[in-house]
Amino acid sequence: EASSAEVAIIKAEVDRLSRLTTRVNDFLRDPRGQPESLDPAELVNDIGRSLCGRELVIEKSPGLEALIDPERCRSILENLIRNALESGGDANQVEAAVSADGDIVAIDVLDRGAGIASADMARIFDPFYTTKSRGTGIGLAICERFASAAGGSIVLSAREGGGTRARLALPRRGGDEKDAKS
Repeated sequence: EASSAEVAIIKAEVDRLSRLTTRVNDFLRDPRGQPESLDPAELVNDIGRSLCGRELVIEKSPGLEALIDPERCRSILENLIRNALESGGDANQVEAAVSADGDIVAIDVLDRGAGIASADMARIFDPFYTTKSRGTGIGLAICERFASAAGGSIVLSAREGGGTRARLALPRRGGDEKDAKS
């Protein structure tokens, strides 16, 4: 008969495989979803409260809205924030910034972890490529697919002073109206 410890291990593994199946399904189905206008700083802070018990946005330009499916955006940002929390740095130094860059809203998730080895940088968006012992390698591939389907991108780079900057760039809602007025 299985001990309670063995049952707990089996349950944890079933949960992990269930999450993996859901993520692969997300990857294969319509990546665009139902785009709508959303406040990325508000979403980042909501995820921060859920994952870290605090708001993560340390700087933001006022009134910025991005155009993307809210659930797809949540999936991207949760993945980037989880990666930052698992980077080996101080979890209290994980933070975010939201800014405008022309018709783009830039959402930066910042950490002070170990960074990404240059040898891994070329493959980090490849499906099933991972450097984590318990990783699936599907998270960043899904993130990139969702961002691309929304007309955006994700770029990971070394952060000055150590760590990583994960930049999610999304189309800015209202950029065209602003340009039409000028």
